[in-house]
Amino acid sequence: MVGDTLSLYLALARGVDPTPVASIDEFKRRLAEARPKREC
Repeated sequence: MVGDTLSLYLALARGVDPTPVASIDEFKRRLAEARPKREC
């Protein structure tokens, strides 16, 4: 937890937006593609 907090503050101190994470975005995209479509 300390490492996560430290990386957050270091990114902010360098003027970098720490919120976008490409690997997590890719994982979410793949999950959405693999999820079966629900019919209402």
